[in-house]
Amino acid sequence: DTQKEAVNNIKGDYDYWHYLCDGTNDRGWGCGYRTLQTIISWCIHNEQISKPVPSIRQIQEILVSMEDKPSKFLGSRDWIGSVEVGLVIDSYCDIPVKLVHVNSGDELNVVFSQLVEHFRSKGSPVMMGGDQD
Repeated sequence: DTQKEAVNNIKGDYDYWHYLCDGTNDRGWGCGYRTLQTIISWCIHNEQISKPVPSIRQIQEILVSMEDKPSKFLGSRDWIGSVEVGLVIDSYCDIPVKLVHVNSGDELNVVFSQLVEHFRSKGSPVMMGGDQD
């Protein structure tokens, strides 16, 4: 089956945001934020979004302002997941996001064709998360 052997890549430019990249020690809790920042970077480079990549604090402020999180979330080390990433991209970049749920990694084969089509048609990075790390 050639689909199992296909390589699909992100199309376009983006900046890779990672732990400690801006001086914030976010090891152990920052992966969702860094994935979001990387995706927003892709949007800036490829979708003509004329805003800077938000900081972790600014991401928290966006989520609090839309009442997804309580005010005590500001300045915390609380994780964010795929739902929050989608909310911020939709709000900050005005780009609608599609969430696809699978119950476990064992079921990823069910969504492979959707991922292949995403990379072929859109080319943007995706976030894949789980309920456990």
